[in-house]
Amino acid sequence: VRPSAGEGCVIGDESLIGIIGGGPAGMAAATSLRRAGMSCMVIEAKGRTRHKTCGGFLNPVGLQILSSLGDTSTLPLFPISRLSLSVGRRQRSSPL
Repeated sequence: VRPSAGEGCVIGDESLIGIIGGGPAGMAAATSLRRAGMSCMVIEAKGRTRHKTCGGFLNPVGLQILSSLGDTSTLPLFPISRLSLSVGRRQRSSPL
C-alpha cells in the first residue's frame, strides 16, 4: 500500500525507507532491502560504535540470519564453554 501524496517518504515513483538504528538488526534490514532493489537510509544517533558485552555473543539463530546475508566463513567463532559471574570480590564459575 502506497501512502497518498504528502504522506510517508514517497517522492514520485520512488520510495526511500528509513531504518532507525545502525546496529546489527538495522544493518541486516538495510542489506536485505538493498538486495531486493529498494532504496533505504540507515539513521544512527551515535557517531561511532561502542563496546557492549551482548555484542560479543552470536546465538545460532543470529548466525543463521547473518549467514543468509553473506559469507561468514571468515568470522572468528569461539564456542562458549564456561560461564563466570562476578559480584564485587565474589566469583562463581561453571562449565557449560
